[in-house]
Amino acid sequence: MAASRYRLFMRLCSEWKLDETKAGRDLGFIIRESVARGFKNGEASAIDEEKCERSYNALQKLNSNYYREKYPYTRESASSGCSFDVLQQFVATETMVHLQYQDLSMFKKIKTYVKGEKGK
Repeated sequence: MAASRYRLFMRLCSEWKLDETKAGRDLGFIIRESVARGFKNGEASAIDEEKCERSYNALQKLNSNYYREKYPYTRESASSGCSFDVLQQFVATETMVHLQYQDLSMFKKIKTYVKGEKGK
């Protein structure tokens, strides 16, 4: 049974998109590492079937946008007032490295970043 679970997880990993702007912090990257740890011996790994099935079902729902479709978000901006595109740029590794050395709260960092983007 572990062999079929292994193949399911491998298919899920191949379908999961990686966000190159979040090097080492992307959910897809973390899932791949977790699967590699859980299936150290590939198809011959000893696994907890029930836990494995729950994990797979939860990840599959995320990957297929099940909850995004079930609970659609209708607003153009988040509580910060920023658009999705601005927030996506903000959480990019390049921006995070640039802002990590500033002694500001997270909200002030977002505010500073957004003002800088609008000024361009």
